[in-house]
Amino acid sequence: MIRKIMSTPTAVCIVLLLSAPAVTPGGQAYVAGSYSVVFYSGRGGNKDIYILNPGKKEPRRLTDHPAQDLCPAASPDGKRIAFLSDRDGNMDIYTMAIDGGDVRRLTSSPETGMHPEFTPDGKRILFVRDFEKRTEIWIMNTDGSTPRRLTSGEARDENAMWSPDGRSIVFQRVRDGNFEIYRVNRDGSDPVRLTNDPAWDGWASFVPSRK
Repeated sequence: MIRKIMSTPTAVCIVLLLSAPAVTPGGQAYVAGSYSVVFYSGRGGNKDIYILNPGKKEPRRLTDHPAQDLCPAASPDGKRIAFLSDRDGNMDIYTMAIDGGDVRRLTSSPETGMHPEFTPDGKRILFVRDFEKRTEIWIMNTDGSTPRRLTSGEARDENAMWSPDGRSIVFQRVRDGNFEIYRVNRDGSDPVRLTNDPAWDGWASFVPSRK
């Protein structure tokens, strides 16, 4: 069941994909389960990141910067948030503490960073680099060190998501004229095309087993 958690005239509802919601595992029950929700919103006149904690009707602002702060992703232990920001001129990947402090810049390159996502064990961050004519999936340590490319070629590889066990990654790829869903091993090996349809297929994620 989908429930609207909050809505204002100047903010996108956090249940919508556009608002980029993510859950933090630390906290008391809210709506269903023990989760807070982080999201970005333009409600303050600029795109910043907010957190909605259990039992609260109004979110708390975590970033307050004239730049754009977008696409938050919480670490599995709920202690840090990865996000995108152009506060230093280019759209790069940053992390901050769950209270909005201790902001750290992880990437510094001419290519735009996109879609940060922590690995299930919280030790690394999956992300996308945009080279204009192509996009590639990369991985790095949570301090920004040892970035490594997982996919390559003249394609657009985007919106990568981990399997719950951390062994596989699903993503969307444009190589034959439209987006299809692919799966690769966590080291980028053995890519497998999962869909093949004239329509656009994207935003894939794994469904945990219900055993």
